Amino acid sequence: MVVTPFSHQAWSMLNKTIAQCCKMKYVLLLLALTSPMASSCERPLIFMAGPFFTQSMTEQFWSNFLVEFRNISGCEITLKTSNNFKEYITDIASNQVDILVAPSHYQMALSEQDLTVILETPKNMKGYLVSRLNILDNPKALIGKEIYTPGIYSRIHLELEIWLEEHNLLNKVRLNQHHTHDTSMAYMFKNQHASAAIMGIVYDRLPNEMKNKYNTIEIGKLGGGVILVKTNADKDLIQAVLGAGKAIKTISFEPVDDNTPHTEREHKLEARFAKIFKGLLKENEVNKQPQ
Repeated sequence: MVVTPFSHQAWSMLNKTIAQCCKMKYVLLLLALTSPMASSCERPLIFMAGPFFTQSMTEQFWSNFLVEFRNISGCEITLKTSNNFKEYITDIASNQVDILVAPSHYQMALSEQDLTVILETPKNMKGYLVSRLNILDNPKALIGKEIYTPGIYSRIHLELEIWLEEHNLLNKVRLNQHHTHDTSMAYMFKNQHASAAIMGIVYDRLPNEMKNKYNTIEIGKLGGGVILVKTNADKDLIQAVLGAGKAIKTISFEPVDDNTPHTEREHKLEARFAKIFKGLLKENEVNKQPQ
């Protein structure tokens, strides 16, 4: 067989082709390694918000955060909501959530679910008991009456229970649970004898002429909210969450300060919720067992 030697021009073209091919592979590899959160964008990330507000209010509240997160990370992210607190906590325990927003008194329980707080609000949210009844001068006017609350998994409910205990009213009222903060107010408007325990962020948005129709008592400081990620979360994901947190308009979220001490009341409420949380997880495990 006769081997025909390449001309100088042929060798030059071949070398150029090989160089271009290798350069393209290098560029593709470099892009794969340096693109934002390359390892975390293989699927849409899940951001879960609890059943604190109605679906429409939840979407409005978190829209800026989600847009900014996509811009920073280049990742798609899906907002997941739950119909009630029981479903919300079950979803948390499923370990299928990438980013989570929760009340600050969940921290003790969620630390055992390999979740870490990276953003928090100032712990100055207020909780109110709002009623048409004359609860300012006579809290006993609540006896036998209904109070709407989001349920035992919410901070406002726990604060309400403490307030009722302090006034010897805990077992003398009917607690109508499983409402969001905004629907609690809506139901109360329809029932002139009802009362509602709600977050200040909802109450403060009411016009003054509406507030003036009700008697309002501050029943506790609600701590605040926290945003958590998995303990082993990608560093780029954490940076994207921190950056997107600046886009939240309604409440200020700041990087967590580990040096801020917890008050005795906060420890009490966190421990109280942790017990409730474990009870629900145990209940779910029992329900999964074949009958």
